[in-house]
Amino acid sequence: MTIEHLIKDKLTRTSHVVIPNISSNILAKIIEYCKRVVTQPPWGENDVELKTFVLELVNDDNQTLFGLLVATDYLDIKGFLSLGCENVLDMIKRKNSENIRRLFNITPEVSPEEEERMRSTNPWAFNLVLYKESHKHTKENVKN
Repeated sequence: MTIEHLIKDKLTRTSHVVIPNISSNILAKIIEYCKRVVTQPPWGENDVELKTFVLELVNDDNQTLFGLLVATDYLDIKGFLSLGCENVLDMIKRKNSENIRRLFNITPEVSPEEEERMRSTNPWAFNLVLYKESHKHTKENVKN
């Protein structure tokens, strides 16, 4: 549901528009983004200035970033959602599972012993370089 639908469906002179699960801090950042997009010339998908602007709104704070992603998804603001997801991708690119868990404060669901067993059994799942190399060889074998 877009904000336009919320306003058309619910707004009268005496009522308020309730946007569930979106804090005022997050909404303020979304409004700032929308103002920037409306007042500036058309943006290309690869516009570095807009990407930088979005990064400044997030300030490397994961909680704010994920709040913005949830809110822009709910409000159907595709441009911000796309740039925000790209930011998350950049954050996890070339990181192993341990670093990603630390980055997003994820506690492991398996014991250290179980993880070690999985690492020895399936090293490709924990080492991006080994996975890329084995995947590359698989593609070459298919071509030959």
